[in-house]
Amino acid sequence: ATQPPTVPAQPQTAASPLPALPEPLKAPVRPPRPGAPGENCARLGEPAYTETYCVSSVLPSQGGRNYGPANLFSADKASAWVEGAQGDGRGEWIAIEFDAIRLVKGITINNGLFRNNETYWSNARVKHIKVQFSQGETLDLNILDQPADQTFVLKRPAQAYWLRFQIDDVYPGKRYPDLAIGKLRIASEPVPNQQKTEAVSAALGQPSSWLQGRWAAVGTQCADP
Repeated sequence: ATQPPTVPAQPQTAASPLPALPEPLKAPVRPPRPGAPGENCARLGEPAYTETYCVSSVLPSQGGRNYGPANLFSADKASAWVEGAQGDGRGEWIAIEFDAIRLVKGITINNGLFRNNETYWSNARVKHIKVQFSQGETLDLNILDQPADQTFVLKRPAQAYWLRFQIDDVYPGKRYPDLAIGKLRIASEPVPNQQKTEAVSAALGQPSSWLQGRWAAVGTQCADP
């Protein structure tokens, strides 16, 4: 009898392997921020991140006016941080810490306490500041003696969790030794890897901290850390 034709067996294919999960992206180590037991701090909440301003000392309130670190980012142009230590302000400092690493591109400072010409010249103003970045870079800033924004654009943006500004030299006040700084602002943006990390995190259904911890990351003068 005629045998029915044999149907060739279909080759067995192994199931395609699932794509490997990406290796967790690692953020630079966050070094501890230098501080002091008596420091005074205030938090600035931006839409995408938070900055914490801490200062080494504060002049006690006088006449209903406060001289704390919140004045450094206040919209009130007549307000200022005024240090409260003995002497003319040399050695005093301001620290600005981000909730996650940021790419720092510029620094803007407004010198002195400028409610009017008398208050500006009566109090000491900053002449030279040494900036310390959390990841090791340093920067020297020479500040002009004028009550206007002075912006320093970094030639190479630097990643940082925090910056510390130490006052090394001052313009003496005509009446008071206390040093004042009106405003201090940092121009920064998220570290580029963060957006990529958040997209990968969403695809995997994992928080970004699972991948890499937290990444968070103008001008008249240029500076090079």
